[in-house]
Amino acid sequence: MSAIDNACTLAYNVGMNSRQYTVRGIPPTIDKELRTMARRSGKSLNAITLEVLRVGVGMPDYKEPNYQLDDLFGKLDKQATKQLNAASKKLRVIDQSDWK
Repeated sequence: MSAIDNACTLAYNVGMNSRQYTVRGIPPTIDKELRTMARRSGKSLNAITLEVLRVGVGMPDYKEPNYQLDDLFGKLDKQATKQLNAASKKLRVIDQSDWK
């Protein structure tokens, strides 16, 4: 890989939490089956493809670690919410000199 290719790959992957693949040459019968599975299950084509890949590599129960904070929304009581808001108040102040 040339230095330019390497730099482009690094730039493309910055901020991505996962890898992306482009798969070429998918036979029409496999495409049709994946799309049928997705439609029947109510899942996206991407979700079904990942599921099939997990099973294919022998990791059917693997789940990516969840580093999001979505599970915390709505879980704090009023006192904890008040403390969190007070502690983060100065984080919401915009320093106008940063925008000059």
